Amino acid sequence: MSNLEFDETFDFISVGSGGGSMCSALLMRRLGKSVVVLEKTGLIGGTTSRSGGVMWIPNNRFMKEEGVEDSYEKSHDLHGGNRGPVDRCAGYDASQTQSLRY
Repeated sequence: MSNLEFDETFDFISVGSGGGSMCSALLMRRLGKSVVVLEKTGLIGGTTSRSGGVMWIPNNRFMKEEGVEDSYEKSHDLHGGNRGPVDRCAGYDASQTQSLRY
């Protein structure tokens, strides 16, 4: 056992401050956990900040509300089937839609 002592302890440590890290940190805070986000650079956002924070999640509710016709099949076709196996992509697309609802 180490004799190290720490000034602070946290229930959840997020390494990096990209979109996924920040979402997980927010979720843990909403669940009442103490959270710290560690970022090695001088800027918050990780690669999400370079993308402008833009997400393309096929067949999401915001597109439906605006009357944009979309489907998971179209997203797979749009990428020429180069996103990987259809079943894996379908699982990813469905989970992203669920994440966006949250």
